[in-house]
Amino acid sequence: MNTKGYMEKLLTKLADLLAEHLGEKGVWVALILLVIFVLFVAYERFNKARATTHSNKHKKFELFVKVFGSDLETQSPIVVEQAFSNYFGFELAYEEIEYCLNLTRPTECAHDVKRSRYLIKFNSQLGKYEETKGSVLKVRKYVTSGIYWLFSLFGVYWLYQFLTTQNADALVITILGFVLAGFSLTFIKPTYSALRVTEEHYVKRSKSLLIVLPK
Repeated sequence: MNTKGYMEKLLTKLADLLAEHLGEKGVWVALILLVIFVLFVAYERFNKARATTHSNKHKKFELFVKVFGSDLETQSPIVVEQAFSNYFGFELAYEEIEYCLNLTRPTECAHDVKRSRYLIKFNSQLGKYEETKGSVLKVRKYVTSGIYWLFSLFGVYWLYQFLTTQNADALVITILGFVLAGFSLTFIKPTYSALRVTEEHYVKRSKSLLIVLPK
């Protein structure tokens, strides 16, 4: 099956139907709605990021390298915490930073922790992250994924109805379904991040390479 040719025909038919029901500007309306939807999905990824200039980012990186590129055992806990906070854009306790540093992929783990802060907590006695009371991550994983696919299939179904019945109301329902699917992604990403951290998806460094910060 020629997928490219099929998609071209599908888009052409959609454009013709939009032009028929919404006038000459119908295609532009659909394009704007599509852009809004894409932006809505992307928003979840960047909504908590701190806006900084290039120079500020450079200064943050210099501070990060200065602290974490030196002998950490000589650094004050407050200096380590501030360097981490300035670079990653969120705060972690001293012992949590030590935990991340001793993983083979510390940066990736730190970003997962950032995304799932409200779902996990650090157990000082066990020296690892656990899910917060009531978060029930495994159940949350299936529920959030199910909601996403439910809304996605809902949108696909009404898109089919729109193409076959040429009913403009079906287009509105289609857009609503995809927007809700996009919104559900804001719950899926933190859940998977929390599971990676709590299930110790990240491998610890060998004992000879462990970093022990001063207490």
